[in-house]
Amino acid sequence: MTALKQNEITKSSQFYENLYHEFFSDLKNAKHLMTQYYKIREIARIQSLVVSDYKKVWWLLQKDPNFSSEELKQMSGNYQSILERSLENTDLLIYVISTFSVSMTESERIKLISDVETKVKENLKVLQHYNFHNGLISLQRAKSAVQREHLMSLYELKPLNQ
Repeated sequence: MTALKQNEITKSSQFYENLYHEFFSDLKNAKHLMTQYYKIREIARIQSLVVSDYKKVWWLLQKDPNFSSEELKQMSGNYQSILERSLENTDLLIYVISTFSVSMTESERIKLISDVETKVKENLKVLQHYNFHNGLISLQRAKSAVQREHLMSLYELKPLNQ
């Protein structure tokens, strides 16, 4: 082969190698963006569940004759703490999403988003446990079997033998 042909082949090979690396670099970036998108979507879904579960159970608790106004006041403070943590998680997520210009690697950003996701899931568990606990207290205070059945339905409690 002539030196000219070898030079053309080398340039062509280098071009395709660069193109290949650029393509896979873009593909890797797209994968990171998709990972972030799905995590953010899951966080939003869980945050929405926190709010809807809170609204539903708080409405039930306010109508429940088995709790005094003082107990409801205490519960309100506990729910407020849970919702404040939820808001802090949302604020952190908004910060992470809106700071793409901040010098942060994609892996650092994904880790922060994963940390927020973990906190949001834990917050939902705390809320659900507290809701369940309050439902059980109301159930224990129920005066009749009919009232207990009604409360089990309202608070979505299941009998132990199921």
